[in-house]
Amino acid sequence: MDVYLRRLMGMDKPFGGKLVVIIFDMRQLPPVVVGGKRASITSKSIRNSRVWQHIKLRHLTRNMRVERLISNGASPERVDKLKWYANWLLRIGDDTNPTTLRVGTRSLIPIPSYMLCDTPKDLRQRVYPDFERRHTDKEYLMKRAILGCKNDLIQKRNNEMIELLPGDTFESISTDYCMNDDDNRNVDVNTLNSLEPSGLPPHRLLLKRNACVILMRSLIPRKGFCNGKRCLVKDIRGNLLALTPLDGTGPDIFVPRILPMECRDSSLGIPFMRRQYPILLAYYLTINRSQGQTLDVTGIELPTNVFMHGHLYVGCGRTGNPDELHIYANQDGFDNIRDAHLNPDVSYVQNVVWPELLIPH
Repeated sequence: MDVYLRRLMGMDKPFGGKLVVIIFDMRQLPPVVVGGKRASITSKSIRNSRVWQHIKLRHLTRNMRVERLISNGASPERVDKLKWYANWLLRIGDDTNPTTLRVGTRSLIPIPSYMLCDTPKDLRQRVYPDFERRHTDKEYLMKRAILGCKNDLIQKRNNEMIELLPGDTFESISTDYCMNDDDNRNVDVNTLNSLEPSGLPPHRLLLKRNACVILMRSLIPRKGFCNGKRCLVKDIRGNLLALTPLDGTGPDIFVPRILPMECRDSSLGIPFMRRQYPILLAYYLTINRSQGQTLDVTGIELPTNVFMHGHLYVGCGRTGNPDELHIYANQDGFDNIRDAHLNPDVSYVQNVVWPELLIPH
């Protein structure tokens, strides 16, 4: 934006001399750098940009998700719990929680017992109670999701949810091809089919009528059908999907399968195209894709530890209600330190915070 406005205004001043309001939370996930290590990721932060020295900071101090719940007439005890939760989230984001156990370079946070789920199935049942009866209820679906760190887990869990829906399963298989003719001759198409980069839908997409999905592209922005909007699959007609928005805003739309989507950042190192419906199943979401969503009921499934700055903060922060945050955290990763440091009656989650990204208060 800085470079564009400088050129547009013909002025070598920050943002072309224009006043720009930037809203950001450095506790949240950093910029995505495919294959990047900590140093290369933090180098893309706004704190390391040339405009940082020109930015005047103003701090927002109220958690509006919590404020909304308090304004609904909560009791004094409830208000105290909501304020504790808001502070707990901030301390997770800053890695200043007083109950954090520090073992070497690791920060381990004890999970309040009422948030804990014993198994992934227990987690699913808490977040999606009575799912078989309410799977077409838009308001019910709009208010909840289960989050995780890795795409393969999310895809597996979403496919399990599809099996719970009535009706026949529709399988959409993508068409993948390299952007360069020489690469098409040298690269096996099965290799392209096996790639699952985060910016593309899967090669094999399972759908049913009334499946909950999320858009991966901004299709009709003026009508609200933007990247991140959640919808129900109303009908499947050949190479067209009829989608209806969960939030009830906007009309139903038809989404074609023929739209090619480009990927330049695959592990293969070769840019390629995928022709597939630009959607993902959305009962489970990656924490990265959930950023910006507001949920009444949030689940977090952690079969392994979080590994990125802001993962835990963003995941827990999707809801302002501590009673509707449900966490399954596999404890096997702590076996090598449990005897020496950890309370055997407490479950922990690892928190990852990179101090060089945070802004001093």
